[in-house]
Amino acid sequence: MEGLIDALSVSLNAQNAEIYNRHCRPKLPGSYEAMLNYVERAREFVPEITLTAIDGLSGVDSPACEKIAHDLGVKFRRRVLNVVG
Repeated sequence: MEGLIDALSVSLNAQNAEIYNRHCRPKLPGSYEAMLNYVERAREFVPEITLTAIDGLSGVDSPACEKIAHDLGVKFRRRVLNVVG
């Protein structure tokens, strides 16, 4: 990705694996942790990474999601449920 991709947006969608699994329904176990690991590793090669989460989605704690983004050293963008654009 280095030199080819300058920005990456990743749907964090939840502050923990339980809520993530409820909303995203991943087919593979450990998907939440793998997504976080991907973001952490991608920081080495992609200059701008943003995690997003949907405010208003049942059980999602946007401030906790924002803290995860900051702890990973990436940006955070709050999306609002049923608002497009």
